[in-house]
Amino acid sequence: MSTEKLELFRHKPLNRITRNSQPFRLLEIHTSSEPFSRIECTLQHANLLGKPPFKALSYVWGIANIMVPILLDSKRYDVTRNCYAALLRLRELGETIVWIDAICIDQSNDEEKCSQIPLMNYIYPAAKDVIVWLGHVEEERSLNSREIESLAVSLLEELLVEDIHIDLFLDIAKSGNRPELRWQGLKIVYGHPWFRRLWTHQELILSTSATFVLDFHTMQFGQLQLATQVLLRASDDFTFRHAPAYITEVYKDDEGFKGGLNRARSRILACENRHNSSPYKRLPVLTHVNLGRLFNCSEPRDRVYALLGLLDAKIRDRVYVDYKKPVEEVYTEFTKLIIESSRSLEVLVDAGLCRGSSPCPTWVQDWNLRQPESKQPSPLSYRSYSACHSVRPLGTMIGDHCELAIRGVDVDSVLATVEVPGDDLLADCKHHMTGAKGLYAWKKYFKDYPTGCDPLHAWIRTVCADMDGTDIKARRLSPELVKAYEIQHRFWESPEEDQRLIMRAQGNDIEEWSESLLAIKNRFGLAVIFASVNRTFFISRKGYMGMGPEIMEKEDMICVILGCNVPLVLRKVRDHYLLVGECFVWGLMDGEAVRDKKLRHGLETFRLR
Repeated sequence: MSTEKLELFRHKPLNRITRNSQPFRLLEIHTSSEPFSRIECTLQHANLLGKPPFKALSYVWGIANIMVPILLDSKRYDVTRNCYAALLRLRELGETIVWIDAICIDQSNDEEKCSQIPLMNYIYPAAKDVIVWLGHVEEERSLNSREIESLAVSLLEELLVEDIHIDLFLDIAKSGNRPELRWQGLKIVYGHPWFRRLWTHQELILSTSATFVLDFHTMQFGQLQLATQVLLRASDDFTFRHAPAYITEVYKDDEGFKGGLNRARSRILACENRHNSSPYKRLPVLTHVNLGRLFNCSEPRDRVYALLGLLDAKIRDRVYVDYKKPVEEVYTEFTKLIIESSRSLEVLVDAGLCRGSSPCPTWVQDWNLRQPESKQPSPLSYRSYSACHSVRPLGTMIGDHCELAIRGVDVDSVLATVEVPGDDLLADCKHHMTGAKGLYAWKKYFKDYPTGCDPLHAWIRTVCADMDGTDIKARRLSPELVKAYEIQHRFWESPEEDQRLIMRAQGNDIEEWSESLLAIKNRFGLAVIFASVNRTFFISRKGYMGMGPEIMEKEDMICVILGCNVPLVLRKVRDHYLLVGECFVWGLMDGEAVRDKKLRHGLETFRLR
C-alpha cells in the first residue's frame, strides 16, 4: 500500500518526569534483507532510570521542507532525507534499538520538547554508543564516492601516529597512487555539516563512546581524534606551506576542511576537559558558551539550551527550557545565573554596545550575533589581568529584567581617540608617524605618563594589550621583549644615515642582527594587529593610553569595576549607564586603581541597562 494513503502517526503522550521515572521513547528499526526497502520501525516507551540498552544518533537534520515517509507503528511518519539516509545505514549495520531526537520527541508538542530536551543531557551519556552520522543522502553521492571515501579513510588511518614529525607527515600526505583524491576525500569528511551544527557539539562531548559512520566505512572516535590532532599539529606548524598544491588548496577551504578541523579542535578540547577528574581544571561556563558560537543553529535560544548538558548542575538545573520565551529574556536570565554562580563579572567583557544592534540590555551578551554583524573585538586575555585586584563583585545587585547594578571606580574619561589600523603598523613600521600614530597623538597633549614610565614603553604595552602572542597560551610581555620592541622602534624611527651607522657597528654580525631585528618587528606587528581588530587607540584626560571599542566616544567613562579583571567603558544616559565594552589601559590593568586609597574611597554604583 502507498504510504500516502496510510494514517499519519501520532505520538502517545509521555508520563511526567519524576524523581523515580524519566520517561522517553526508543525506536526499534525492523531488519530487512533488501538494503533500499522501505524503513519500518516501532516506537516504544521506556524509563531512562531503568537503564535500557540503546544507542543514540548524532546527526544533522538537513533540509526540513523535503521529507521522506517511513512506517512507524504501521503508520506514516515523515522524516528529513538525511534522517532517512541514516536509518538505511543503521539498518545495514544491524542496529535495532536507537534514540533519534526527530522521531523520539514529539516535535509538534512544545510542552514535551521543553521537558525532553533537558533529558538529552542524560540520554547521550546513558547510550551504549553515540553513532555520529557523517554520510550523505543518495542524491549527494558521486559515481566514485566509495573510492574517494576509502582513500580518505586510508589516509586518516595512516595518520594514527603519536608524536609524528614533519617529514613523516609529508611522506604520508603525498603517498598512495592518487594522493590528490585522498585529500579531496578528507575535505568531504571534515566539510560535513555535522561539524558545523551546534547540537552535535554537546551530543559528542556527553558520550562515553562514539562511532563515526560514513557512507561505506566506520571509525571509532579515538581514531578520528588522533588523526585530527595530527592534522591540527601539522597546520599549526605551517607544514602545509611546504606541501603540494592539492594539499594547500584543501587547507584554504575555510568553511570546509579548515573550518571543520578547527571545530573538531574545540570538540576535542571539550571532550578531554569533560573527562578531567579535577573540577578546577574544567572549562568554565563562559568558555563553553563562547565555543558554541563557532557552530550553527537556526533557533537562537539554542545558543543556551543546546549546551546545558556541558554546564555545571548549579546553572543547568536553574534553566527552564521554554521556546516561547523571548530570546533577550533567555539570554538575560542566563547572564544573571552566570554572575550569581561565578561571583564574577567576566560575562560583561563580551557584551556592550560594540557587539552591534541587539534587543538585549547592553550588559548581556547576545550569543546569536556573529561576524560580520558584530563589531565585537576579540576578547582580551581576561585571566592575564587583575584590574579589580581580585576583589569580588561586592554590592552587585541584579534588579529587574533589564538592569544590573555594579560597584566600581570612575577612574578617568576619554579625551581623544586615534584610529590605529593594524595593517599600517605592520606594513609601515619604518615610518614612525604611522607606526606610532597613537604615541605621537598623545605627545600633543602630555609629556609625562601618569605611572612615571617612559611614554614609548607605555605605548608598546598598550597597542599589543601587553600580550606576547595571539593564542590561548599567550603571556604578558616580559621586560626583555619590551626592551627589544623599543630598540626596533627607535631604529626604524632613526634617519636612514643613522640606521646605516647602527648596522655597521654590528660588524660581522650584521646579517644575524638584521634578521633578528626583522623578526622582532614582525612579532610586534602581529601582536598589534591581533589587539587592534575592532579596537581604537585612545587617550584619557589624565594621560593614560588605551585600546577600546571602535564606537567609544569622547567623554565616555573609564571604570574599574569590582569583580572584573579588565576596565570597562561606560556611557552615562540620564539616570543610568550603558556598557560600551571592555578596554585595555596601561597603568590600570594590575589593581592600581583599587590599591589607590583616594580612588578606592570613591566607589560608586553604576546602574547598567
